Amino acid sequence: MNSDQQIKNEKWIRSLYRELQDLIERQQNTPKVKLDEPFQRGFERFFVLTEEALRRSDAQEMEEALEYFQNYQHCRKGIFTGRYWKSHRRKAKAPTEHFLVRPHLVRLLKKGISQTSLRYVSSTRYDLSDRFINRQALMKYDCRHRVRFRYPKLIHSQMQPHIVTHLPLYDRDLEARIEEIQKILFEGSHTALVHRSLHWRSWKNYEERLCERSSREDFKSQLEDFLNDHSSKARLTRAFFWLRCFYSAAMHARTMRISP
Repeated sequence: MNSDQQIKNEKWIRSLYRELQDLIERQQNTPKVKLDEPFQRGFERFFVLTEEALRRSDAQEMEEALEYFQNYQHCRKGIFTGRYWKSHRRKAKAPTEHFLVRPHLVRLLKKGISQTSLRYVSSTRYDLSDRFINRQALMKYDCRHRVRFRYPKLIHSQMQPHIVTHLPLYDRDLEARIEEIQKILFEGSHTALVHRSLHWRSWKNYEERLCERSSREDFKSQLEDFLNDHSSKARLTRAFFWLRCFYSAAMHARTMRISP
């Protein structure tokens, strides 16, 4: 394939992917219509405060902080199950436990969590109860730090029927366009080109690692030939002598470190 044509195809795939993201965002933000007759669609579970926590004076503040760690789960049946790997690479279903979400500290700060709610957030690095904490520095430099809910013993999981009262409007053209783009990107015969276009950084690093591994194997084979037969010096490449110099210098430095 011509390089210019390949660049055009990669740009076209990236534009389709961006369009797909915009359409999915539109689909999620479509207005919802209230139903005349609500119906039940499976069950849902979430975390609520225990009776002991509800008797506390700060129960309302604790409930507001719990919303940042809430984990809503839905299922069509009353048993929440997940798949796990058994022997011989088979998947089996088993009941799953319910855990709170562990969000990033930056995400909580961007949502505008109040200083009162930060008292119920547990961190292994910072004292979040300090009202003079520098939020801007945390949002800029510590973006991967995860936090927990401080009082996990004061909550429990509760299950109840999931009642549907609103449904989004159905846009036929929007759904057809999303299905069309998904078929082009994920069900076509050009998946390699799609991955190369969307994840070109990882693809480039993968190619560099392959090139490095092949050159290292070539150097080892040429070194073995040279040590076994010195007459094969003329058949060695120029890069071999540079690699041999670096190899000998590294071995010399290593022996200097080992020797007393």
